[in-house]
Amino acid sequence: MALSEKDKANWEKTLKELKLMEEGDEVEAQVVADYYEKVLIFRNQVKGNLLFTRDRFVFCSTFGVNNVSVPYKEIKTISNCKAGLMPGFEITIYDNKKNKDISYIFGMMQRDQWVELIEEKRR
Repeated sequence: MALSEKDKANWEKTLKELKLMEEGDEVEAQVVADYYEKVLIFRNQVKGNLLFTRDRFVFCSTFGVNNVSVPYKEIKTISNCKAGLMPGFEITIYDNKKNKDISYIFGMMQRDQWVELIEEKRR
């Protein structure tokens, strides 16, 4: 959960350059995670890092192609699920551009710790 100051600074610089994080926000925690991107009726496993900032959580894929950045306040629901063979969680947000609810599934170790952190941040 704890990041070195150097790693924290590197992540913040990268996330701001990719416009996945606002100026003034800061990274608080990071965990290696998988994102299960929906492709037609299948789910494609994408490896990367899940970062928790003061205002949002961000998934940044290993090659920076599949990124997700969601403010905590926009999360409608969060629930535990299986993500492949590992524990995971699913979040649902309302996408204004698509005018519908969108779900994202993430898998990582110590899921309960991260779900608890997100729930705390949503309040």
